Amino acid sequence: MNEQRRVVVHREGSPDVELVWVHIPVSESRNRGDHAAFDSHFFAPPGTRLPVIGKRSYAFQVEDREVTIIQFCREYLEALERLVQEFRQ
Repeated sequence: MNEQRRVVVHREGSPDVELVWVHIPVSESRNRGDHAAFDSHFFAPPGTRLPVIGKRSYAFQVEDREVTIIQFCREYLEALERLVQEFRQ
C-alpha cells in the first residue's frame, strides 16, 4: 500500500491502476437514481438468459494478486483504525 502512495506523492503523480471490466447480470445492476426510469429493464420470453452489462472496476497489483480499489481502501482503513485503537490504549 505504501508503495502506491509513494508513486503518487513522490514520483509519477498517478497510481498504477488497472481498469477491469466486470460483467454482471442486468438483474444485479443497481439503480442510478431514485426513479424507476433510471433503472435497467429487460423483457423477454420465459427461459431467456439474462443479458449482462459491463461495469468498470479499478484494481491495484499488490504483490502477486489483483485487489480492487474498494477492497484496497477497506484494508487500509481497517489498518488505520487498528493503529488508532492501539494508540488510545
